[in-house]
Amino acid sequence: MKKIIPLCLCAVLLFSLAACREINPRPINEIKFKPDFAQVIEESPGHLLLEAQGVTFGYVLEYYQMALLTVGAKQSRPEEKTENYWAYTGVYGDGRTVKVVVRDLGSKIQILVGYADEIQNP
Repeated sequence: MKKIIPLCLCAVLLFSLAACREINPRPINEIKFKPDFAQVIEESPGHLLLEAQGVTFGYVLEYYQMALLTVGAKQSRPEEKTENYWAYTGVYGDGRTVKVVVRDLGSKIQILVGYADEIQNP
């Protein structure tokens, strides 16, 4: 019973955020692609490679799903998901594309974020 109440509160929060995303979507550059729990391995215009240790695969997925939901990204390709792999491709703003790939490598989580449209349309 103690676990059900927090889960219900999280569901209510998710639905509230989903309802608000259409009202005032934020620009994609406001997504914090570099979360505090991850270390930057490589960064260049259009992509970002990160590694996270000490966090779970599920936590990383929730972080990026909420970040994408916050800016109003809409999924443009079917999500690919297994127990240790997640790939999301979405569209935001004026047709710009963002792709997030998360891999659980056992001792660390690898995160690749691609947003090539940001180069062409800053």
